[in-house]
Amino acid sequence: MKKCAARINYTLIEKIEEQYAAQQFFERYADRFNDAIAPPIVFDEKGGIASINLPLNLTKKEKNRLLLDLKAIEEDRRFTLKFYRIIANKLSTTRDLIDQELSLGR
Repeated sequence: MKKCAARINYTLIEKIEEQYAAQQFFERYADRFNDAIAPPIVFDEKGGIASINLPLNLTKKEKNRLLLDLKAIEEDRRFTLKFYRIIANKLSTTRDLIDQELSLGR
């Protein structure tokens, strides 16, 4: 059998999904977003969100910080999606190589 051209680095996948700090969105951003968005939220008697009083009263610094956070989240997501596309292509190549080997053995 030919050596597989599509090597997949599972350690790198694990690091990106579980250890890469930027991917830990909740831990990194939730407090700041909750601090900014929670005050104008109006809850109903069942605890559901009834409305949000807009506009949000944010200082320029708060607004800019949230916008920078959103930009960072977007960039992190783009990086992750690009990485996953590379992995999907490698898996497809591996599948094709396996299919070729199986068809040669018939």
